[in-house]
Amino acid sequence: MKKLLLILLSVILVAVGAVACLQPSSQLQINDAYADTEIFICLDHQGYSLVKPELVWSGPATLHFQFFGVSPNGDIFFAPQEYTIFKIENGSTVQVGDYNPTTFGGAGGFSFSPDGTLYFCGNVGSVGTIFKVINGRIGYDTIYYQRESKSTEPFNFIRGFGFGSDGALYFTGGSGIYKVENGVESLLYDFKTRARELNLTDDIGSIAITREGTIYFTSGVSFRKGDVSWSGFGPQGVVLQLTEEGEEQVICAVINQWPGRISVGPDDSYYILTWKKQRTGSDLMQLWKFALKGAVNQRIVQTNANTLQSHSFVKKTRRAGVCFNVYTVTTGTISDFCEETNEEGATNGLSCVISNEPGNTTEVIVAIPKDAIKHASRIRAEVGGTQLRGDIIESKTMYFVVVSYSQTQDLQRLTLTW
Repeated sequence: MKKLLLILLSVILVAVGAVACLQPSSQLQINDAYADTEIFICLDHQGYSLVKPELVWSGPATLHFQFFGVSPNGDIFFAPQEYTIFKIENGSTVQVGDYNPTTFGGAGGFSFSPDGTLYFCGNVGSVGTIFKVINGRIGYDTIYYQRESKSTEPFNFIRGFGFGSDGALYFTGGSGIYKVENGVESLLYDFKTRARELNLTDDIGSIAITREGTIYFTSGVSFRKGDVSWSGFGPQGVVLQLTEEGEEQVICAVINQWPGRISVGPDDSYYILTWKKQRTGSDLMQLWKFALKGAVNQRIVQTNANTLQSHSFVKKTRRAGVCFNVYTVTTGTISDFCEETNEEGATNGLSCVISNEPGNTTEVIVAIPKDAIKHASRIRAEVGGTQLRGDIIESKTMYFVVVSYSQTQDLQRLTLTW
């Protein structure tokens, strides 16, 4: 009997060994130190980083706090559509002013000039108008700027505005960024065509201007097929920078939250007010602060990423298919492709073609939603059949695969499987 048991045990061990050979251990190390935190993807002067920004404020998502701004001395304010302004004090919001005209249309936010003067944006009729707060009030006699009726923007609305250090006014009507000097309005950046080319939503959500004159603006990610568009589970929006050449550069990918508003602090750190969908209970609004130039204390991992990929996960109802939308941050282009599914309906992996100079070392960050992967330990990263070493950084909702390798060809295909 003992001999039979020993034989059976030997067979079991051989079988387990064979399975282990068929399923080699992953060369990727899992880091779960950030499993309970939100991680954003940011660009700084060194390359792309995974960043854990500072959470400044959090509360239920209501229209009452859809606008916010930072004053020149660093104080943070919120305002609802009714022109009532609140200030964050010790993590709570305290009402500090009420500018409630009954004759104006819906508000488009507020902003501070470099000298600390408060301005509100609203509508007179259907014309976007900016009001200056004078002696604690706004009215028809405090109109600072009003758009011309010949404007090509729908209804001439102003959706967000800010001031440069020289006092020049900048604003967005939704599909463009404008500058006003000496009362003359000029178009700096036309977003209408670029939005479709970049697979972003048609409107610019918000703008902010640094002391040096750098313009930031936000937009949501919108994957399109024909006339149908959707946002997936992954990057839901981005913060972009308007370059001196009048082009856009993505500087931050916002994961699983919609970037509603942006503002810049006196040290040029920037703040993003996000709207996050909740599966249960009320939706959530969160205000995040990103330190100047991606401060070391916020940075989780830094790469010189030649190409950064972020993948949005969409469950298809037809044929039980699964679709991945691939967002290449460096070029700003967004494309999508569908993966074949196995019997369980889970994807078996995806491939990215990475462009780089032959012989260079490529560092890549690939963000994949947790919903797409049952076990992170099964993730493999390969190039040309060679398994790569690297890290898997876990956040609340995503796995970030970080690998680097030397290229031997002009184009190399990085394959992730699980």
